[in-house]
Amino acid sequence: MRSGVANYLTAGAIAAFVVVFCVIRFTSSSLTPTEKAKQSILKILKEDFQIWTDLTKGLKKDPSPRDRSISLEAFCRRATLIDLSDSPADFRVAYRHYLISINELASALNEVPDGFVEDFLVSIVHNAFIQGELDGGVKRQSNAINDRRGKFIESRKAMEKIAAGFGAAL
Repeated sequence: MRSGVANYLTAGAIAAFVVVFCVIRFTSSSLTPTEKAKQSILKILKEDFQIWTDLTKGLKKDPSPRDRSISLEAFCRRATLIDLSDSPADFRVAYRHYLISINELASALNEVPDGFVEDFLVSIVHNAFIQGELDGGVKRQSNAINDRRGKFIESRKAMEKIAAGFGAAL
């Protein structure tokens, strides 16, 4: 009889120890929602930075607008694969706007003629004679690129501001 009681008490003590251990373990290591958001945002920013780094290594010393466009499009394809699900909603929205602004900049750069023959055909023949742009469309293309570059910078700053609100920055 005594061994049955001892076994029962031992099992109870072990169960109590496990419960106390689990409570201490999981409550002490639990992250606050702000800390979880910060870690998630930092993970995203690090992946974003790594993609930029990988793609800029492959660019020529003086890349053409088309090369820049291809690189930006490649960035967006890879960056859309980053898991944003654990990040705060406002950061997810800002990050998506940031990617949209990069795609728009890539589109604007892609419209710039690449090389003499294409420049001649597009700027002189199409833009000057057909569309009536005396400068061959240079001002329109330049304005489009500058506008999209400005939107890209604004969206990047907005994303970084939200990240900084959670204490996350690279």
